[in-house]
Amino acid sequence: MDMEMPNTDGVAATKLIRALPDAEKAQVTIIAMTANTRQEDVQRCFEAGMNDFLSKPVNPDDLRHKLAALAVHKNPTTVGQHLRDAVPAASAAAPEAPAPAEQPPAPPVEAAEIADEDIPVVLPEVDPNEAFPDPDAEEEIKVELPEINPDEPFPDPDAEEAAAQGADDIKVELPEINPDEPFPDPDAEEAQAAAMGTQDIPLPDFDNIDPNEPFPDPDAEETQVAASAAAPAAPAAHSAPVDLNAVRKYFDPDMLGSLKESLGPDQMNEMMAGLYEKTEELIAAAEQAVNDNDVAALVHRGHDIKGMTSNFGMTAVSDIAGRLERQAKENFPMDTLAEIVRQLRPAYDETRRAIDGFM
Repeated sequence: MDMEMPNTDGVAATKLIRALPDAEKAQVTIIAMTANTRQEDVQRCFEAGMNDFLSKPVNPDDLRHKLAALAVHKNPTTVGQHLRDAVPAASAAAPEAPAPAEQPPAPPVEAAEIADEDIPVVLPEVDPNEAFPDPDAEEEIKVELPEINPDEPFPDPDAEEAAAQGADDIKVELPEINPDEPFPDPDAEEAQAAAMGTQDIPLPDFDNIDPNEPFPDPDAEETQVAASAAAPAAPAAHSAPVDLNAVRKYFDPDMLGSLKESLGPDQMNEMMAGLYEKTEELIAAAEQAVNDNDVAALVHRGHDIKGMTSNFGMTAVSDIAGRLERQAKENFPMDTLAEIVRQLRPAYDETRRAIDGFM
């Protein structure tokens, strides 16, 4: 049950449900779901007749645990027990009678006849107070070591005769060398230069060097650059790893990481784009409400921003929006509310940069 709804809020809706004349409908399980986690907010939920309380952003493990606990508490065996109770049990005092003749199977029940009936679902018996198993409590690993005789001497590493028996000698074939052949001329590089597609580099005429001629400019390399092949591009530098402790003051990386893993990158990026667009619209609306001196609009905009951003773990923005909603409800001065609104956009910009880097 959402606590903040237009016209009829969660508390009023729960009281209306509990007052229904149909007892089965009036006792339906209701779990409050809101980002307002103060003790007085929780107490209002229980006083209205709700069964439990769940804070936003919703933790899937907490939700499953609460649903399992409530299901076991209401019916520890199965859901749909009333269907089996409607079938009369055989009388224990009935006299024994000969086995009746085999009857043909009953005709199948039409889908329309069971459309509104509950389908029995057998739930395991769960103790809500039982602790979850420790995944780190692994079974002890037993390693069996061979039996070692402490009096037995260590093997001689040089005693390799047995291993060498039957092995062929390793033969190394050396190229045939003519002792009368002269060494190759190191200056005879024409063939090598031709094979590499290069030309001989002319040597300067050392006999005709002008001592007054300036040295060539080492930075004037245009000719050399034009003649040389383009150097391969350097590999792109890897982005620095994200500091999770630093980003936690803006958003919950565990929640966004779980969403990204569940949805995939394409759907996640599309959803985040919609979130950014809607958040910017709501912040602009809150700024306009300040200009209009509209306190009631600030209550609604604060609630909208808080609820949407908290569902995606954007804690920095949702905390500011929650403060705006509370203080607008309590009719704080407009100057105080305007200062809170001015904090929304910088917090949103920093949060978005942190999330983009994380994603």
